[in-house]
Amino acid sequence: MRYEHLEQEQVDNDEPENSDTNDLDVFGGGLGVTYDVSDEWTFFGGVHRGFSPPSPRDAINYGLEEKTSLGSELGSRYLDARGAISAGATAFFTQFNDLLVVDNVGGSGTGESENIGEVDSYGVEFAADFDAGWDFKNP
Repeated sequence: MRYEHLEQEQVDNDEPENSDTNDLDVFGGGLGVTYDVSDEWTFFGGVHRGFSPPSPRDAINYGLEEKTSLGSELGSRYLDARGAISAGATAFFTQFNDLLVVDNVGGSGTGESENIGEVDSYGVEFAADFDAGWDFKNP
């Protein structure tokens, strides 16, 4: 679990009327579980809430909100008895709210941030590893 209280201050020496303060409370956390089916197989899952606060300038001058996300994953890992072969597969789904982006595509944008709304990201990850048992290990 994570809670943060941010006291933000924007100081603009060129345009003092844009100077101001802002308070922001953000919360994140998660829960993950694993279950060892056998010495070789493990199943796991988790749900996690994340956040990314806007800069003081963007929060104060443009009213931008923090980006939040809710991510979930479910997967399994395999490690053979000798420890030579390991593999894993993970399915994931993440929902982003108030996604923060900077308009700087190709260096020709305004460079200003904005909340663009909701974005969903999902997919499957695969990983495999083989250790030949040599004295040299990487890593």
